[in-house]
Amino acid sequence: MDYDSSNSLEQKAYMLTNFRLGLAAEGWRLEGYINNAFDTHYIPIAYPFPGSQSGYVGESGDPLTAGVTVGFTF
Repeated sequence: MDYDSSNSLEQKAYMLTNFRLGLAAEGWRLEGYINNAFDTHYIPIAYPFPGSQSGYVGESGDPLTAGVTVGFTF
């Protein structure tokens, strides 16, 4: 993945794995999830920035995240 049109800085390809499992019945639902299950370190976006050591400034991707959601319908 190249960060600019000059292709002067790039990141190797990466894959994110997410899981979601849920149960539902009339009027409710319960879901558990894991995002970035293998805690892949990646930078999805970067911009040229002359003041930085690499010449770019970027945003780190989301780390491994897990949680539960509960929903009700009435």
